Amino acid sequence: MQFAIVDGARSTASPGVTGSCPLCGSRTISKCGELIAWHWSHASKADCDTWSEGETRWHIAWKNCAVPECREVTAGPHRADIMSRSGLVIELQHSPIAPSEIREREAFYGNMVWVLDGSEFKENLVFRYKSDGVAFRWKWARRSWLSARRPIYIDLGSGVLFRITWLGSFGGTGHFTNAASVVANLLGCDASHLVTMRAGVAIDRVEQIKRVAIQLSNDGNLWSPLTSAVRKVTNGEG
Repeated sequence: MQFAIVDGARSTASPGVTGSCPLCGSRTISKCGELIAWHWSHASKADCDTWSEGETRWHIAWKNCAVPECREVTAGPHRADIMSRSGLVIELQHSPIAPSEIREREAFYGNMVWVLDGSEFKENLVFRYKSDGVAFRWKWARRSWLSARRPIYIDLGSGVLFRITWLGSFGGTGHFTNAASVVANLLGCDASHLVTMRAGVAIDRVEQIKRVAIQLSNDGNLWSPLTSAVRKVTNGEG
């Protein structure tokens, strides 16, 4: 957890401090090591929210896109990762998840979107342009996501998201978008901290992918210039 109650107020973790869980009220202890993101943990070791997964730096980075009162919002027996002031929930998912849990969360929150950490499987995605968008093939696909009925964004890294518009057993269709635009639209907040600047000019990663793909195609990389372009840009090589 990013927040616990300390002296009556929601607080982030700091060394040697104890607090209480905003959801269940039980005792929490701060975990402030050198290798993992600072966070709170239940003293009992068991998280009271059965939908909780281990907090990663990726989770923290996304939560920090929202103002503090929109992070880890208590909703009944659960803790929404991010909830906008209008009530839209953004669920951050790093690890694989069962189809039944996908359906449970969507039924519970209703107005929500998914953001998936693609760092562990983006190399299994093969993209190609179509006249009406982008098609992709997903090798060793996480097919539990076939159960999802709410919007899915895959975080490919370096500020690039892929919004899935249709998903089948082996791939689907969608389009690339900039994380800053998505955060600004969904949360209604300033997302300038997500924009990469170079020589004082904002870099549009989606346009950068298009340019690199054209260059690779012209250079004779005919296998999948778009896939190669996505990997270069999201790995910081483009």
